[in-house]
This record gives sequence, structure tokens and C-alpha cells, in this order.
Amino acid sequence: MSPTPREGSYVAVDLGAASGRVMAARVGPSRLDLIETLRFPNVPVSLPDGLHWDVLRLYRDVLDGLAAAARYDKEITSVGVDSWAIDYGLLDSSGALLGNPYHYRDRRTAGVPDQVGFATKPELARRMLERALEAGVPAGWVTADEVYGGDARLRAFLEQRDLA
Repeated sequence: MSPTPREGSYVAVDLGAASGRVMAARVGPSRLDLIETLRFPNVPVSLPDGLHWDVLRLYRDVLDGLAAAARYDKEITSVGVDSWAIDYGLLDSSGALLGNPYHYRDRRTAGVPDQVGFATKPELARRMLERALEAGVPAGWVTADEVYGGDARLRAFLEQRDLA
């Protein structure tokens, strides 16, 4: 039996490669109200040293979306953020960003896929889960979106381990 979601207001921030959005949800008994509080473009910036994410613009847009969510409901229970899985920003010991993160389409990454080899997202997920389970990480079930759920090999892997 799956746990009952806690009543309250939840906010999700989704930073995609071409756009971002902030969603607000109210959860209650037999109720889920969902609204998009803000959608914004995510456009990389070309600088002399390469192509970068426009982090300051994204930060401003996320704050604007969170403010709009707070107008939707003053008492927010939780905020979650989902972003790109391939880029990163380095922080110093005080948490300050050390530089503007490079964009995954920057010229520095030309030819990298040839060196690394190709694997689908579900295949990468299966490998990651396999390593985690072999290391003894406890798991009762796995949830995923349709890209992963529609993959027969990943689903079979999860079903064999009673995780689907």
C-alpha cells in the first residue's frame, strides 16, 4: 500500500534544456489542484570562453515563479527542483558559485560521445540501480516517468527484483 500524500501545498521547479517552469499543487483528501505559476525560456549565453547557462536569469525566473506560487498559497509545505543531469556548477566552501556553468552544447564537448559510447537513459538507470543494489542500498520500489517505464528491459530488471 502506498503512503497517503500529506495535505498541503507543494511547488515543483523544472529546469529543462529549452525552458523552465514552476508548478504549484494543493493536495487534499481526494483532491489535487495543479497550476503553472511561471514558464520561462532557458537560453544559453555565448561568452568568449564558450557557451554557458544563463544562471543569473534562471535564478531570477525561479524566484519569480516561487513568488507567484506563494501568492497561490501562502503556506508551502515543500519545494522540489529538477534540472539537467549533465551539467554542473562548482561551489566554494561558503556555497558561492565559482563560475557560470558551461552549457552541454559548448564546443568543449565536441566528440565526447564518440569517446564515451552511447547508452539510453533507461540503460544508464538500470546500470546505476544495479550498482546501488549490489552495494546494499535498500529499495522497496522504483518510480519513473514514461521514458523509463516504457523500456521493457528496465521493467524486466525491476520486476525480477520486485521493485516495479
